[in-house]
Amino acid sequence: MKRFKKTAWNELEAKGDHRVNKIQLRLRQQYQGIPNRLVIPHFGKGTGVDIIVVAEGNKILELHEVTNYQKFQKNGRPIYLDPKKVPMYIGNLTQKVYWISFGRSKKRLYPTPETKRFFDISYESNLLAGQRQQFQANGIKIIVHNKTDFPAGYTVEDNKGNKKSFYENGQEIII
Repeated sequence: MKRFKKTAWNELEAKGDHRVNKIQLRLRQQYQGIPNRLVIPHFGKGTGVDIIVVAEGNKILELHEVTNYQKFQKNGRPIYLDPKKVPMYIGNLTQKVYWISFGRSKKRLYPTPETKRFFDISYESNLLAGQRQQFQANGIKIIVHNKTDFPAGYTVEDNKGNKKSFYENGQEIII
């Protein structure tokens, strides 16, 4: 039986952070002409809503929850969104108040009835039957990217902090 190296948590976080960064840069360009707009990205695992777009004080325009799943595991099995995490994602996107830290102070942000809520996912096949309806019933639109924004494989870091990335077959990724 062939053994596969398990992907480390810090690598999974890096893959998710890469997707969050790409989406928040696109949102900054999209809302460039709106005065007093603020795009707030959250990086890291378990940070709640990943991107909040704010304009005119405390009014939230958009909320984004972002995933960056591969289509298949290293052993060839498909990857699905965990049914236990669906209520967590829906809860993150449908809160009544969002707290954002600015230095030592915290600011409250409130969604309005016009607030758009998005769940960004890599592939349509990552959703199980019925999960799309759960999101839509709570007013959340699903955006399917049909790709991952990070090469499949793994990253190795030495004692000095130098990183090398490799494809799953062991070939080094040269950038």
